[in-house]
Amino acid sequence: VTQRLPDAIAEGIRYAVGHGATVIALPLDPGTLGAVTPGVSSASGGAAERSAISFALAHGVLLVAPAGDNGAETDSVNYPAAYPGVLAVGATTRDGQLSPFSNTGSYVALTAPGSGTTPNPPVASGMTANPAAGLMVAASDGGYEPLASSDMSAALTAGVAALIRSRYPWLTVA
Repeated sequence: VTQRLPDAIAEGIRYAVGHGATVIALPLDPGTLGAVTPGVSSASGGAAERSAISFALAHGVLLVAPAGDNGAETDSVNYPAAYPGVLAVGATTRDGQLSPFSNTGSYVALTAPGSGTTPNPPVASGMTANPAAGLMVAASDGGYEPLASSDMSAALTAGVAALIRSRYPWLTVA
């Protein structure tokens, strides 16, 4: 399944652009979840994904993607966030501190809330597995559950960007 995800992302981007989307929230590539070598790109999507991103950018669509959640371990480059033109978002805690798991590479453009409070003392890894560290999100059972991830940060950022673009539709992606 993970090998097919870049193609599915590409299809989704083209579909959304074709149906008038002005902001698209992209997922974290699951290739970033496995073991990787520090500092080495963990995934690069593929030709279809790169082409779809270029297509969206050429149509004035803002693409927002999570920077990645392996900052405490490898801090490797993650896609689709690292593609030129994609707004890569890292995670902060509710109290404004950088989340220990958030990637911090040069491709990360900004940060937004993506986890709960910073543990005291801070931990190097495992924050995503700590329910007390998460932001509350709707769960499939109708209740709520904690989630800590740069996916949360990117989703919040994409939502704010969509509100801004709906109010000021003449603004460019830049």
